[in-house]
Amino acid sequence: MFHQDKRRLKPVFALFLSVFLLSAFAAPLAAQQGGDLTPEPAALKPADSWRLGAPLFAGSLGVDFFLYEQVFLSTGFDYMQPIREGLELNLGFAFDISTTDAGADVQASFLFPFDIGLNAIFPGDPVDVTFGAGVTPVVYIPAEALNEETSLYIGPYLKGGLRFQVHPVVQLFVDAQQDLLFGGEEWIYTQTRLSAGIVFDTGS
Repeated sequence: MFHQDKRRLKPVFALFLSVFLLSAFAAPLAAQQGGDLTPEPAALKPADSWRLGAPLFAGSLGVDFFLYEQVFLSTGFDYMQPIREGLELNLGFAFDISTTDAGADVQASFLFPFDIGLNAIFPGDPVDVTFGAGVTPVVYIPAEALNEETSLYIGPYLKGGLRFQVHPVVQLFVDAQQDLLFGGEEWIYTQTRLSAGIVFDTGS
């Protein structure tokens, strides 16, 4: 009787043992492979800090103390492209003129400065402070050599300025720029440029 009951219990015991082993090993394996069924949040991508912003355009009037020998009236135009927060690429051009009275005639000298540099912007309310640096090639056409010869100077510059927000898309600004120029007969020159004007923000 006992042996018969024992033989009948063997399949039941084997089934129980199989279920136990499957549950013991399958549960940790499922947890390892599947993990928590709650979906994990997507990995955050780093912010693209070098994203181009809307360009700014500026027009200005000022004076240029060229080599501290001659004073020019300056009209300028600047294209400023933000390349990240607080930093912009600055491409500038100016048309400068200075006249002298030579008896019955009035002679004019011309100056064409170009600016290629970067501006750092320190925002404030309502005034932004700017600091810029770059390279400035300058083409000089003196009155006595008009249509005969020109002089080319090139060198680094530093400038600082203030921008006053007066409208959602308009700022008034004042700038002071110091140039160190190489070229000409004496090879090393300095000059100062002062300007004031309007900045138009196309992205506002």
